[in-house]
Amino acid sequence: MSAMYYEVWDDGTGNRVGGSFDTLDEARALLQDVLRVNGPEATCEMAVLAFQPSADGRVQPVTVLEGAEFVAQMNSATATSLGA
Repeated sequence: MSAMYYEVWDDGTGNRVGGSFDTLDEARALLQDVLRVNGPEATCEMAVLAFQPSADGRVQPVTVLEGAEFVAQMNSATATSLGA
């Protein structure tokens, strides 16, 4: 069986953004870049999907992180670091 991998998808366009990532942290780093460059509206349109191939070779994607959830986490982390 192949290893799990992650992809970032733009729900607005239906396109994959970037390539495949070995870890969720790598996919989150791409979302961080999108947030920094394009802002929260663009990031909220994204989602991270995990792909775990089964023994018979089928792959069923599972959403593991919505862009809006990521933006909320980043806003919370920023507020905490600022002492809010």
